[in-house]
Amino acid sequence: MLLRVMEADPRVPRFFERDARSGELTRVDVEAILAHPRFGRALEHTIGGWEGRPAPALAVTGYDGSVLGAPSLAGRAQLRYFWFSGCPPCLRSSPLLVALQQELGPLGLEVVALNADRALEIGTGDAERAEYARGQGWSFTLAHASPEALEAHGAVSVFPTFFFVDRRGVIVKQLLGFQTGEALRQAGRLALQ
Repeated sequence: MLLRVMEADPRVPRFFERDARSGELTRVDVEAILAHPRFGRALEHTIGGWEGRPAPALAVTGYDGSVLGAPSLAGRAQLRYFWFSGCPPCLRSSPLLVALQQELGPLGLEVVALNADRALEIGTGDAERAEYARGQGWSFTLAHASPEALEAHGAVSVFPTFFFVDRRGVIVKQLLGFQTGEALRQAGRLALQ
């Protein structure tokens, strides 16, 4: 939705390209974004300097209404996965996350999928989100990414965004956009060390 708004706004430079048939993003010109005076600063704020820092406190609501926060995640290696419904790179990431959970979950990596629909004012309902998760075979923790959680993690604005946190609560790897299964596995193993 946000990308469609950006495409319709003549003031926003064309930083990405879409496949004409599928509409899926095929290229993002990161160099042009970073060079742009307004967008470059915003992106730098989002992506810069997270590795080696303590993970921000997390207090979000699960799909089941439970509160998920720092005490329940303390001492656990985790992947904080920020996504929203209808996000093409997020959809492509789904089977890779299932595989990651199957491989590294038994070793102690907990995947926490933080959906930003509410914060982004996307009209997808809880039932639709839960059905999507079931259909994708997700067995990991599902929660709503509040505006505060997005802001605390650097004003997340690129989706998906992955924060890999070790057992000490330190971010060991941050990844933006679609990632290969191998990149996710390597980051997950790093969080488990």
